[in-house]
Amino acid sequence: MIIRSKLFSFVADFLTSQGAAVEFDGENLVSLLPPQLAENLAVDEELILTPSLSSEGHILTHGTPFLDELLELTQKDGFFGHIELSELNTRSGGLRNDLLKTVRLIDGKGEIDQITQGIGSYLIVHYRFLATSDNLQKGGMLSFACNEETLVETPWLLQHLNNQKFKQVSPPSWRSSFDELNSFLHWRIEEKLKEELTPFTQKVHHRISRQKRQLERLHRRERKELLKMAKETQELDEHLISQQLQQMQDQYIQKTLQIPQQFPIDIQYEPFAFLRVSMPITRIRYSIQRRKQQRLISWIWNPLIEHFEPRACERTGRETYQIIVNNEMKLFAPSF
Repeated sequence: MIIRSKLFSFVADFLTSQGAAVEFDGENLVSLLPPQLAENLAVDEELILTPSLSSEGHILTHGTPFLDELLELTQKDGFFGHIELSELNTRSGGLRNDLLKTVRLIDGKGEIDQITQGIGSYLIVHYRFLATSDNLQKGGMLSFACNEETLVETPWLLQHLNNQKFKQVSPPSWRSSFDELNSFLHWRIEEKLKEELTPFTQKVHHRISRQKRQLERLHRRERKELLKMAKETQELDEHLISQQLQQMQDQYIQKTLQIPQQFPIDIQYEPFAFLRVSMPITRIRYSIQRRKQQRLISWIWNPLIEHFEPRACERTGRETYQIIVNNEMKLFAPSF
């Protein structure tokens, strides 16, 4: 199995959104570009992108002229594309039993109220980021996909999109309020950045630890020299020695606390490309009862994965098929 990098997935998404025919041939990305797009990118209409030096095509890595041209093109007037996967087939038969097998409801009773076929709206957002600390630097790109209606992450969308036929359409209105969607995106991308930058932050913490060890060795050596001098010089005042030791200890602690401040981590990130994907889905209206209270939610069956999408825990945001209903009819994932 070939695992494609986020960079190749991003480029494939962008090229397809611009009307290019795209497919993967092993590790290579093979594309037939519209004439205007090829001219804008300063490449031939028949384009091969490779992850390493090859006589067959252009190497695709950060800092290459091709990628610089492509990023500049995505940022021109802002890039927001919208495609529709109209040839997918959704379904309604047999979904009642599938949902009953998939969903587990705790402290409540659930009933299927209605099954309808419609259009689902998904959003892929590409971010660029740069983290710096002292003379260390780490930059790159992250891609994030979600269901606009349920605000649940859909990482499988990036994996399945390249093999689908599509048509470009005009963007519809937002499924969720923009403020809610924007807040959700910021929250999740910060989580992903924290994970992506773990090796970088480990390097910074390693530097901090090394500085602390050096300071500790210096403190022990100075303390040892003071005690040695006190032992050799009988006339020194013990109270004065004790004061000096305490001062050394206080200075050591203060300097130790100041070391992390010398290595602050600054993280800058921003979205620079959006791709909305519309596709046929089946929406199941689901009625939840607890005591005398009732709440309606939707479960979405997606033809790309041929499965129900999870819901998001309304406390942690974690995706789940197991739901606990509390007294306020909030839907939580189990804590285990």
